[in-house]
Amino acid sequence: MTAIIPVALLVGIHDSEETLIDLFVNESKYLSESRKVRNNQEAIEFLTGNECKIIIIHSILEDADCRDLINNIRKTLKLDTPILVVSNIPGDKFFIDCISLDAQGFMSLPLDFDSLKNEIDRILFLKANQEAIQKGEKLYQDSEDGVSDEILKDKNLLVVDDDYFMQEIVKDILISKGAKVDTASNGEEALHAIKPNYYSCVILDIQMPNLDGFQVLKTIRGNPQFWNLPVILLSGLGKEDDILKGYKLGANEYLLKPVNADALTARIKSLLL
Repeated sequence: MTAIIPVALLVGIHDSEETLIDLFVNESKYLSESRKVRNNQEAIEFLTGNECKIIIIHSILEDADCRDLINNIRKTLKLDTPILVVSNIPGDKFFIDCISLDAQGFMSLPLDFDSLKNEIDRILFLKANQEAIQKGEKLYQDSEDGVSDEILKDKNLLVVDDDYFMQEIVKDILISKGAKVDTASNGEEALHAIKPNYYSCVILDIQMPNLDGFQVLKTIRGNPQFWNLPVILLSGLGKEDDILKGYKLGANEYLLKPVNADALTARIKSLLL
C-alpha cells in the first residue's frame, strides 16, 4: 500500500520555478514539502512507491514531453493525483492535449507567485471536495443574511467554466441562495445560451480553450442588447495586466479562484441592486 504524503512532486522543474513553488509550499495548508525529479522515468519510479498531493510537470522533460508522463500516470499507474502543467510552448493545441489527457491545470511560463498560488489552491480544493461534488452535496452553508439573499431568489444566472468541478462549486453556492443557475462548458455554449433580458448575471471563466473568457466578454459587449448585462470574470489569472484587460473589455467585477462564496454572492448582489 502506498503512503499518502502532503508532497508536491516537481518533474523537470527549473530552479527559478522551483524556488517560487517552494515559497508557496511553505505557506500552503495542503502541502508540507516538495520533491524534485528530473524526468519521466524518475517520476514513475517515485510514484510507484508514493502517492503525493499534486504533480507539477514542466512541458518538456529530458526523456519525454509531459504528455507522455501524464499518459503513464493515468493509464499505466492508474493514479488520479491532480496534475498541473507549466509550459513555455505557445499555442492552444498543447494546452488542449494536456487537459484532454486529464491534467487539472495549465500555466504558461514565466510563473508569478499569486497566479501559481491561486491555481494550486484551486486544484487542491477541488480534489479535496471531489467526492462531495460528485454526490451532489452542498459545500457551503446558507448565509444568515436572509434579507440580502432575497435579491438572488429566482434570478437566472449563467456560470461558464470548462472545469466541471469548479462549475459545480459555483452553481452550488448560487443555488443555495435561491438563484436559478444554468451552466456552459465553453465560450461557444455561453454565447449560444445568452438571450436578451434573460440572465441577471454571467459568471465567466477566463482560461478556456478555443474561445476564452476575454473573447466571450468582447463579443457580449459588442452587442448593444447586452451592454448592461452584468459579467463577473472568475479566474486563476491574478496579473495586473489581466485584471485591467478584463475591466477594459467591460467586466463589472473580477474574482480570483479558488472562489470565495461570500465574496461571489456579495459581488452579484451589489450588481443586482
